[in-house]
Amino acid sequence: MTRRTRRAYGTLHRDTVIDAALEIIEGDGVEALTMRRLAQHLDAGTMSLYRHVTDRDDVLDAIGQRLLLSIEVPDSTSATSWPAAVRRLLGSIRAVALDHPNSFELMALRRLPDGPVGDRVTAALRLIEPSGLSPEDQLVLARP
Repeated sequence: MTRRTRRAYGTLHRDTVIDAALEIIEGDGVEALTMRRLAQHLDAGTMSLYRHVTDRDDVLDAIGQRLLLSIEVPDSTSATSWPAAVRRLLGSIRAVALDHPNSFELMALRRLPDGPVGDRVTAALRLIEPSGLSPEDQLVLARP
């Protein structure tokens, strides 16, 4: 029986773990992601992952956050009309969906914290403020 070579100590980082998880999900779907499979993909011990992520849910949340932050949100103060800005936003969302078809749903299904993610969502909602829609109708448009 031969022993597998493990990743060198100190070469594993949170971003590396999230990148690998994204590769697994895009290759085989969300259901295929387990901590054991992730560790094997990284040539690391399963327990070593827990130095960088709390659990599988933490990994899935991080992927949802990463994808949401990759969406380009036009500046609501630019001279562009609000319909044009919304079209640009939707184009960016579509590009992320096409690039990440198996993990795209994580943006809607996972817990997304305040901070940069909340700021991004708020900026997107600001794009439709000039539409003349009531705040209630704006929220209806923003709901998945």
